[in-house]
Amino acid sequence: MFLIRKLKNIKMKKILVIAIASVVFSLGFKKNVKAQTVYVAGANYNEQGIAVAKVWKNGIATRPVLSSGRYDANATATMLCDLDVYAIGCEKGANGKLVAKVWKNGLVLNNLSDGTFDAYACAMAISPGKNIYVAGYEMNASGKMVAKVWKDGVSLSNLSDGTSDARALGIGIMGDDVYVSGFVKGTNGNFIARIWKNGTVWADLSDGTNNGIAYALTISGQDIYVAGSEFPAVGSSVAKVWKNRNLLTNLTNGSTNADAYFVAVSGQNVYVSGFETNANGISVAKIWKNGAPLFNLSDGTHDASARCVAISGNDVYAVGSESTGQGIGVAKVWKNGTVFAPTLGNGKYETGANYIYIAN
Repeated sequence: MFLIRKLKNIKMKKILVIAIASVVFSLGFKKNVKAQTVYVAGANYNEQGIAVAKVWKNGIATRPVLSSGRYDANATATMLCDLDVYAIGCEKGANGKLVAKVWKNGLVLNNLSDGTFDAYACAMAISPGKNIYVAGYEMNASGKMVAKVWKDGVSLSNLSDGTSDARALGIGIMGDDVYVSGFVKGTNGNFIARIWKNGTVWADLSDGTNNGIAYALTISGQDIYVAGSEFPAVGSSVAKVWKNRNLLTNLTNGSTNADAYFVAVSGQNVYVSGFETNANGISVAKIWKNGAPLFNLSDGTHDASARCVAISGNDVYAVGSESTGQGIGVAKVWKNGTVFAPTLGNGKYETGANYIYIAN
């Protein structure tokens, strides 16, 4: 997978965590009055073994490609605003440090960091006033991860003080308020799933007894939904959804490892993407609807995960990746539970899909 880092002190089986992107779905959920245009953000390795950041439109990489292929890069989210295609992600510089970036129509719009320390752009939201907000994190001189929010290319706030690790992984806008999901390491060394509002703590979703992570954040009406997981010291990880400050539902019962990466809301229906391991210890890409399994996107013979889900009319789209028999990750787009053509990547080189955006 691309530019992935294992989360410390978390027992997970075979699945690594990508800094996951989330966004407020400002397009709404409309009837299928015309064909959807499907945008996917991710990356694929080239012949030199370098990850190239890309946005695909209906299965074809948009031009110009986000990165040159000289240094590793990854696109973590994409969305449209006034027909312009925006994307966020990160790219290594000549010094080997990751620079958080915003692209517009394939060209760099903003470098969010100066390359002194590794920085990651994980989630984006565009306000009605067309301000671009990005959530992510940056390493400091002490080697700690500092959760951050950028607005229009400039640092808006540090969500953590840099004395313990923290990451901002999801973001949404409600009026003039900016909500961010992520986690911070507590005094006992466990991660606490957290929501920040306008730079200050709004809710802790877990108490620190176990490791907890809040990945994607989505706003529907006046409600805030977060997908994430809790990792007990003994036993398997449990995929979860929170609504506002409280647990909405456990998606799994802890009998096998599971993770919930993204949440999308359509009317009264709540859709979540992620994975759950089967009896053979293989990760199965899944979609849940209102707390119950809706689709198994993979057959359980090779590890797979659904990184993002989006709803358009009556259609449920998802993106992620699945390993081949040779252990190569292949990006996948699913529609209503089955592989949606064209798929991304030919299986020869590693390919990953992190985010999907549907334009009607």
